[in-house]
Order: sequence, then C-alpha cells, then structure tokens
Amino acid sequence: MRLSGKSFLDFFASKTPVAAVPLILLCLNSANFDRALPSGAAITWLVISLLLYVFNYVKVGQTVLYIGGHTFIILLFSPIFTLLAKSFIPLFAFDDSAVTFMIFSVVFVLCGCFGLKKLLDITHLSRFLLGER
Repeated sequence: MRLSGKSFLDFFASKTPVAAVPLILLCLNSANFDRALPSGAAITWLVISLLLYVFNYVKVGQTVLYIGGHTFIILLFSPIFTLLAKSFIPLFAFDDSAVTFMIFSVVFVLCGCFGLKKLLDITHLSRFLLGER
C-alpha cells in the first residue's frame, strides 16, 4: 500500500459489492486463511474493501457512537464480565453454532461494563480510578 502512493481509502475503496464474490470463493478453502500467503492477503484486502463499501450505506447511530466514545471502559472492565459470561455456556448447549451465546455474551459484557461505570460515577470513584471529573 505504501509503495502504491495511494491513500488508505483510495487503495481499498470499492465502488461495487463485487468484492464479495472472490471473497466467498477464497474462503471456501481454509488453507487460504494464512495471512502470510497471497490468498490470505487477498482475503484481507477484499474484507476491508467490502466493509468500506458497506460503511457508505450504514447509518451510524448514537448507540454506536456512545460505545465508541467509551472504549476505555470496555477495555478496562470487559475481562471481568467475559469470565462471568463463560459461566453461562451450559445454558446455550442447544445451539451448536454458539451464535446465541455470542450475542448474549456481547450484550452481557457491554451492559456490565457500562453498569460498572455508572456505579463508579454514582459513588464518585470514577474520579480516582479513571481520572474523570
């Protein structure tokens, strides 16, 4: 990318969703997932191009902006709630794909992180622990 002299967006920009077709074809063979191989680099390039294409059509809501603005809280407290979420794995044994557990655990971790942040704000401990006013 650096050798091409193009900016990040110009290098990865995709005007059409056509990047999905070769991406699907490359992902059919798990040997292509090695990022050191040309096929792995192509998958990376295609995924970034496709995400930039989709980003043009997705409205970023206030919830996404709130989560993005509080990533420090998520990074700081998520290990606690991730460990707690693992205790719920037996409840989701019915789903072999583990998609429902993934959705539950993401919501659980985010709610836990923001709940703990709210508790620190109420007790005025965020001033000492997080350096906030």
